[in-house]
Amino acid sequence: MGRKKNKRGTAPKRAPARKATAKRALIVACGAALAALLAAGIAFALFSTRPIVVSFYGIDAGLRESLEKALTERNVAGARPLAFNTLNPELALSEQRKEALRSSVIVLPDGAAARGLINEAAPPKESDLSLMASAIRKAGSAGSARYALPILLDTVELAWNVRLLSQKGYGKPATLDGLESSGRAVKRPTTWPLICAGAEDADLSLFFGAVVEATGGSEALDRLTELIEAGKEMEDIARDPLVRPGLGMITRWRREGLLHPEWLAVDGKTLEALMAGDAVAFVFMPLSRHRSIAQKTIEKYDSTFVPAAGNRRDRAFMAPTTVAVRIAGKREESDTDALFSAFVSAPVQKALAASTGLAPVNSSAETRDIQAANARLWAAASSGPRSDPLTAALPDPQARKAFAGELREWLRGQ
Repeated sequence: MGRKKNKRGTAPKRAPARKATAKRALIVACGAALAALLAAGIAFALFSTRPIVVSFYGIDAGLRESLEKALTERNVAGARPLAFNTLNPELALSEQRKEALRSSVIVLPDGAAARGLINEAAPPKESDLSLMASAIRKAGSAGSARYALPILLDTVELAWNVRLLSQKGYGKPATLDGLESSGRAVKRPTTWPLICAGAEDADLSLFFGAVVEATGGSEALDRLTELIEAGKEMEDIARDPLVRPGLGMITRWRREGLLHPEWLAVDGKTLEALMAGDAVAFVFMPLSRHRSIAQKTIEKYDSTFVPAAGNRRDRAFMAPTTVAVRIAGKREESDTDALFSAFVSAPVQKALAASTGLAPVNSSAETRDIQAANARLWAAASSGPRSDPLTAALPDPQARKAFAGELREWLRGQ
């Protein structure tokens, strides 16, 4: 009998190999899922500890320190740390735009520079704005567009030497005409009726704007800002029918000896010395300068808003406002929301008001004293707080400095 032949065409058994391949695929899939989960966890951990950057621009050291302390002590960002950055105040924001836009929030004075961030800004929440008076909410807005959240209010005030004026039977002036009358009554060789720190650019701009507004209302102040923004020369600005009355009053005060003859060279320290020596009756100055003057000197003075010429009711008081701009497109939405809301919360507002002496924007926040309470009241009763004309019109600090110099030279020549 012959041998049996093997059957041909029968496929070998592959079940064990298929099982091994499936097992390897499962291991690979699990590994990939684990790696993805681990990566996500690492990313979340890194993100949750990445700081929220708050940058300051054009903010003085005292205010910056007060803001940093108030925000840090109250842990307003929750688990996220805060990092603080100071942008170069001598350069325009446009020259340091990349660094600025790496911030989550930029704190700066309201005006042309802040308005220049309008396309990058996320508008504040209505719930935050509802904490302040409707007029104060107008800070940080341009028409119907809102680019910033108001934080603190400064103001330009008229301080008067109570003893000097009471000796002649005068007190708080109700109008600019009354201011002139009482000023002439106390004028003598060692006492000058009116002064401001004309060597300080901010003080000069506030004084300039305040008198233009007092004589022509909000329309005149807006026109002044437009002319400066358009790059008009002082001669052209002085001829404008809306601006001319205010400028004319300042130059007349100078010619008639009501303004201190060296007022354009008077800086903050010199102003304080003149006030201490009872050499001036009326002082135009911002609330922030009021806070820098020694108590034994400032207690000789009382203060009010700059009165109008006549019975003008439409007032746009000069109230420089510190605002916060939130940069849109940042991923840390909830944490930055909490930070942004903290700026206007009652505890933070109270702390800021106490440490800076400025006026809180939150209507229910406590103020340090009557001067700060009045500043908030004046702003709330106005057509909206206004920046000084130079800050409102010019985003470049060097352009503001140049215009202030041009203004001084023009005033000296009148």
